[in-house]
Amino acid sequence: MLGCFLSYRRFRPMSNFCTRWVEQVVSAIAATLRSLPIRWGTPPQVGLSSVNSWRMILRLTAPPCGPMPLRRTCTIPAAHNLIWNACTAMDRPGIHSYSSVTIRRSFCLVRDGADLQRNAEGIAIIGDPRNDSHLLVSQLHLAMLKAHNAFVDEVRLTGLANERVFDEAARQLRWHYQWLVLNEFLPALVGQELASQVLRRRPTVVSSYARRIYSARVLPMLLIAYGHSQIRHRYQLNLQSDPVPLFPDLLGFRPVPRERTVDWTLFFDAPGDTKAQRSKKIDGKLVRALIELPVAVTGECEIEDYHSLAVRDLQRGQGVGLPSGEAVARYIGSVPLSAGQVGIAPTGWTGETPLWYYILREADACTGGHRLGPVGGRIVADVLVGLIDADVTSFRRNSRDWRPQKRLLNCSPPS
Repeated sequence: MLGCFLSYRRFRPMSNFCTRWVEQVVSAIAATLRSLPIRWGTPPQVGLSSVNSWRMILRLTAPPCGPMPLRRTCTIPAAHNLIWNACTAMDRPGIHSYSSVTIRRSFCLVRDGADLQRNAEGIAIIGDPRNDSHLLVSQLHLAMLKAHNAFVDEVRLTGLANERVFDEAARQLRWHYQWLVLNEFLPALVGQELASQVLRRRPTVVSSYARRIYSARVLPMLLIAYGHSQIRHRYQLNLQSDPVPLFPDLLGFRPVPRERTVDWTLFFDAPGDTKAQRSKKIDGKLVRALIELPVAVTGECEIEDYHSLAVRDLQRGQGVGLPSGEAVARYIGSVPLSAGQVGIAPTGWTGETPLWYYILREADACTGGHRLGPVGGRIVADVLVGLIDADVTSFRRNSRDWRPQKRLLNCSPPS
């Protein structure tokens, strides 16, 4: 797998975490981003639905404890949903409803189904508090809870023993989600040819060392590499609301009013429904909301550049020792982008390109921003397929010919 080349140091990191190097490359790219037009209205759009621009795919296919910061690692088998792992590992009061004193059955929901359960301080009662960091992420968490409960209702009708209902419903929902990620999301993002090529591989049990590399290096990169460039400045949450800015309107860690509940047909394409909002092109440009993050997200910063998500992405990639985009391109046999295509030479930067920014510029240069290019596509495809293949409970490890039995959107209608 592509992730394994990192594990055996076939590439050296771009530098030995030199503070001066970080300042130079961050300044060069930040200057490029600041010179770009700031878009408050409708940005250039691409065929992908808006949900593809978010970290939702990673959040729902990542190892239970990650993505991990910097060099901290995780060796737990991948592709286990954070919702189930965090919630089943600890029986917090209010998370589950029970069919008896000790047998979990489904997740508890508030009466109107518009928000996650919260305590008196407005803190969500969920296993992993990070899923409440943003309104769209918390609403997706809620949608998955509703979908799980819908599967519970179906499983109970089969007469399965009560003690097995919760786990069976979780398995069915997880398999549906895994199949959609690999067969709908991945081809749209990297192209059908590359997706099919990676999917044809036999399942591989990733070694413990390679799995640590996936968690510590490739997964954080996957999280930050392409999605931030696809995020729009405004989103329409439901048919009764007008589009609202990403920040500060959609900040999390607070109750979600009914008028801001999410209608997922505006984010996922579904037959018979209005076409979902489109993602911004993957072009190396970030909307102003991400270049000027609010203090509520970043905390107080003495250096103004640290309010920029681009700066933070660059520093994180350097901190985990990722190679340059050109080095990865040469390794996979792809012709690296020219300095003109990368576009930061006019700032005075003469070195190779940080992987995060390279992937964004590659997508723009090779596909017009409609999907990832050779380097970005290969990394994302290898990681997603590798994660699911490393999970002994996944559909690819147990029933490769399995197909979804229902549409997940039908399991989580708008509140």
